[in-house]
Amino acid sequence: MQYDKKLIIISFAQEYNIRLMQEDISFAEFISLLPGLSSKTALGRVVAIRSEKDRKRLLKMDSQSLEIRREWQRFLAKNKGDYDISNWQKDIEHIQAALAAAF
Repeated sequence: MQYDKKLIIISFAQEYNIRLMQEDISFAEFISLLPGLSSKTALGRVVAIRSEKDRKRLLKMDSQSLEIRREWQRFLAKNKGDYDISNWQKDIEHIQAALAAAF
């Protein structure tokens, strides 16, 4: 989640009109809203690009979309085997700390 921090912040503003760094939102509310972000948000568009499997669509992607995919694949390759549940928990703790500091 740390990797997509900026996209998450932008997407919450787009989807819910919530300014994560300025508004009081509980961690429980944050976690409940995160999966509801639509494909029209910044994060939704990037996730769709990263996860596309259709060969025809991949061949039609513009250079910016292809770069997003390559960057994500490099990130995954670099962190392969390093990312387990303890890392996810650390990411959650970082987000909690950032939200706590912001409020």
